[in-house]
Amino acid sequence: MPKYNPVDDSRQLPLAPTPPPAATVRREPPVAQVAITTTLPAPLRRQLTIALAVHEVKLKDAVAEAIQAWLEAHPVKLD
Repeated sequence: MPKYNPVDDSRQLPLAPTPPPAATVRREPPVAQVAITTTLPAPLRRQLTIALAVHEVKLKDAVAEAIQAWLEAHPVKLD
């Protein structure tokens, strides 16, 4: 076994890690999620699957973004 030089106490690592400071980041409360089911043409689903993989995006995030964009483009006036 190799011999090691003694290490001064001031250079020793603590026995337990010090906890990080309290976070001051304000987090929004989680939004309830609901499941939806739909059908797509097979070629469109293949394109979507490839694009999601290439861009490292989850399907649920892409669907939510697409629905949000559609809703913004088609506002509903409830008078």
